[in-house]
Amino acid sequence: MNTVLYLGAAQGIILVIALFFSRTNRKANRILALFVLLLSFNCLFEATESASFYKNFPFLIRIRWGNTLLFGPLIFLYVRALLNHRFKILIHFIPFFIAKLALIPFYMLSAQEKVLSLNMGNTSTTVSDDWYSTYFFPVISLFSFLQILFYLWRISKDLKLYDQQLFHWFSNVENIHLNWLKHSVWALSVVTIVSFIYLLGELLLSSSIQHMGAYGAFALVLLIYAISYKAISQPDILSLFQSENKISNTPNHIKDQATDSLGKAEDTEASIKTESVLSRHLKDLMEKEKLYLNEKLSGNEMAETLGISRHQLSEVLNNELHTNFYNFINHYRVEDCKQKMANPKFENYTLLAVAFECGFNSKTTFNTVFKRETGMTPRQFKKTLQQ
Repeated sequence: MNTVLYLGAAQGIILVIALFFSRTNRKANRILALFVLLLSFNCLFEATESASFYKNFPFLIRIRWGNTLLFGPLIFLYVRALLNHRFKILIHFIPFFIAKLALIPFYMLSAQEKVLSLNMGNTSTTVSDDWYSTYFFPVISLFSFLQILFYLWRISKDLKLYDQQLFHWFSNVENIHLNWLKHSVWALSVVTIVSFIYLLGELLLSSSIQHMGAYGAFALVLLIYAISYKAISQPDILSLFQSENKISNTPNHIKDQATDSLGKAEDTEASIKTESVLSRHLKDLMEKEKLYLNEKLSGNEMAETLGISRHQLSEVLNNELHTNFYNFINHYRVEDCKQKMANPKFENYTLLAVAFECGFNSKTTFNTVFKRETGMTPRQFKKTLQQ
């Protein structure tokens, strides 16, 4: 196990360098780099920790205590920075600073006094029944696990809101969704809960499982390293939302038609009637101009085409059509796919080629949306046409 932990620490240092110099999501990846660096040192300590080690380096005794109070805040701040949310930094580290302040009297002891705090009857790092080991360490450890679970809950809420924003403003989300991060949050929650139950049992039953701490550290390291590899390849979310606000490439004649329609709508007195006019014109743009064929079509571009604000577009879709932008656009893509599958002109096209012709940019999205809309997979639908 020690060899694995040493390798994990070395791999962590490489990841830290890659994250720190990553060109995308820079703020988020540098926060994650700090977390990976912390875990790398944690791996080294797990691998080298023993009574004999601390006799040679007494100034390192209990140096890790309280460091787990950094885990939750760093994961939370990484996700906040990734999603471009505002956040205050110092407030999240108050528990860590309090823990370290409480440890100052111990850190100021002489080297001999620190060594005496170890149980010299064996080679483990079990400490004697002083105040720190009896009360401080259990409280800090239990609080750390609860804190991590709290931050993971906060992260899951942020990711849920992010998903809602994606489906409101983008018609293709395959390359920008954060499902990998949601799965990682669930995995981290499982590891944290199992570790919490183990620690609770250890405190209550005064017994421990050999190498359990090393196994827990190894599982956590594997998860964080997997997150780091995904983080390096994650597209820059800030640039995605900035590009969503840029001027669209919609042809001018379509914009003019939309503006004329909006002018007629504004002449009506009732807002409901205005929404009805806009929803009809929105459908016209889909059926006649086939804007859904643009695989990068966004809510901002559609709003600009109609000559309305994004808020107005959202109201029309939600209140009048009872859908969101993602489902609205992909409904027309599916309908177009169904027509092309039945058209002899596209007989030699593969199903994926038909999907790309209709504005989809991913096989996964195509299959998922098609089945949701029709209750069948594209292949099953194709077979019904051949019967």
